[in-house]
Amino acid sequence: MMNLNASPTPSQLSTTIARDFDRLRERFTNDDFLNNRGLANEVGFYVYPYDASRELEVRQRTAELIAEVNGSEPTAKSNSSEPHTEANGPELAAKVNSPEPTGTHTPQSACHIIERNLWQVFLQICENKRILNKIPSLEAKRGSDALLARMQKIATPEVFARTMDYEPHQPGRDILLITGVGQVYPFVRAHAILENAQSVFEDIPVVLLYPGRFDGQHLHLFDRINDGNYYRAFNIL
Repeated sequence: MMNLNASPTPSQLSTTIARDFDRLRERFTNDDFLNNRGLANEVGFYVYPYDASRELEVRQRTAELIAEVNGSEPTAKSNSSEPHTEANGPELAAKVNSPEPTGTHTPQSACHIIERNLWQVFLQICENKRILNKIPSLEAKRGSDALLARMQKIATPEVFARTMDYEPHQPGRDILLITGVGQVYPFVRAHAILENAQSVFEDIPVVLLYPGRFDGQHLHLFDRINDGNYYRAFNIL
């Protein structure tokens, strides 16, 4: 007898993600999506939640999608527009040092994905503050909890949003794609990033790739960690 409550197999999850990225590809070329139309005066912020066990596959498909849309070769991350620069245990230091839509469709060459990997943004913030190379000694001297507290004061959600920004935005063409949510935990939370990005990226669609669950209000990182509430984003699929 078939077990209707059985967890999906890896093959089924892979098929689901492949189908999801086909739908994302179609959505990204939708003219209403690119111009933030039909949102009832809400910001064009979206979340794509996915099974965290498929992280490596999602990264690969993300690179392929960016390359296809932007017309470049697939790479580990997008180098499209550079971000602005501004002046739980021993693993923290090691981690820091590892360096169906409707409407008109726009040709893929007419839209452009700007990727912002939160872990890379975090490293950029540390470099801008000239503390990246000091982190191991800070942890050894003060401990992991004190290091985490200090880093959260330096790399605030506001600083993340400013560092992610670029100029000029091109409304109707640009899509901001936020990745690396799981990599940057626990330094910053996804809901705080979205809240602080609203005023910075209100003119272009923003898509957060999220390894966990999003029910339209609550974010659950890795499907088990309460990651805060965010009410202004739409589930993109």
